[in-house]
Amino acid sequence: MKFIKDLKTKTQEMMKASQKGQLTVGNIPLVVQALAFAGILIAVMLLVLTQLQASFTVGSTAYNATNEVIEGIANIPTYFGLIGTVVALGVVVGIVFLAFSVFNRGQGSR
Repeated sequence: MKFIKDLKTKTQEMMKASQKGQLTVGNIPLVVQALAFAGILIAVMLLVLTQLQASFTVGSTAYNATNEVIEGIANIPTYFGLIGTVVALGVVVGIVFLAFSVFNRGQGSR
């Protein structure tokens, strides 16, 4: 549980430090940690549910319900690549906006 508490604290500090929730290059390790933690959590959930399902009779309501949950949870990791891409694009857009704001400060008003 300490890991979750530390992750929450780091996320809150990151959001306070960044301007308007803007992603920076420094945020990438935190996002990777969160995705890794989510992957491990999903793997453990699937392991437990699979063992639970094995205790039910094939074709029973409990077996079918557990199967539906397993299939639903198994689809979640397919979105990790998309999440990583969105975070990377957020970092790039943040860097571009930062570059334009620094560039415009040096020009003065026209």
